[in-house]
Amino acid sequence: MVKRWIGGTLVAALAAIGFTSEDIYAADSDPAVVETELDFWLLAVVVGYFGFTHEHYPGTQGTLITGAELAESLSSPFAERIPRSDAWGNPIFYATNGRAFAILSYGPDGEPDEDYDFANDGEIWKRSRSQEMPRTSGDDLFIVELSLMHVDMEKRALSDLRTIGTAIEGFVADNGHYPGPTSNIVEVEHVRLDLEPAYIRDLPLFDPWGNPILFWSDGKKYFVLSRGSDGLEDHDYSGPLDPETHRETTEPSEDIVFADGRFVQLPKGFSP
Repeated sequence: MVKRWIGGTLVAALAAIGFTSEDIYAADSDPAVVETELDFWLLAVVVGYFGFTHEHYPGTQGTLITGAELAESLSSPFAERIPRSDAWGNPIFYATNGRAFAILSYGPDGEPDEDYDFANDGEIWKRSRSQEMPRTSGDDLFIVELSLMHVDMEKRALSDLRTIGTAIEGFVADNGHYPGPTSNIVEVEHVRLDLEPAYIRDLPLFDPWGNPILFWSDGKKYFVLSRGSDGLEDHDYSGPLDPETHRETTEPSEDIVFADGRFVQLPKGFSP
């Protein structure tokens, strides 16, 4: 059987309160499929909002549970908004690996079309969300949603690092050298007095995950970095970085690095 992948993101879902079917899913003549898809998006919005307010997704990582089991694990106002079953009266299923979540219906036949692997590094999490497949009656329906918590935080981290970089470039234009030099990598607060208020009103000191933003300079080159969601450095940063390097990351725990006026490492899908 061929499964139907329901494309889109939570951003699209939240923006689509006045949606058309083309915004969220390919037009479908089966009212039961449409009803189930709408339940999927309702559940996605509830889970996404829970994630934003609690900084983690509900449920045990790597475990497939029913909508009813998910509701039982949550308090008001989340629990009563969780759809329990699809339009055919069969359970709606939910799983998370911590970075994303999946919602699944076994379709009108109530039987899975394959042996889904929802382990934290399971195959289901690696599928392309942009894939849109034809559907025949009896097929499973599912969505896999990326972590908007981390996407939002990554956007903020990118903005903060670029803002710091702009201030540093202003400093070198007036002084002929970058702030520092530093003996090794330090917290960006060490150059706060060099940059505030002449080049930036309020220097960002912490990344969106609450970790200090780091800085290095030898006076001729510099970089600033966020250590990502895990707060750990991915490498031993002991000297200048090649500004021509460009690496896209796929995990929110990986570092975001801005060096000599450009991003040399940043999350996949963002412009350098």
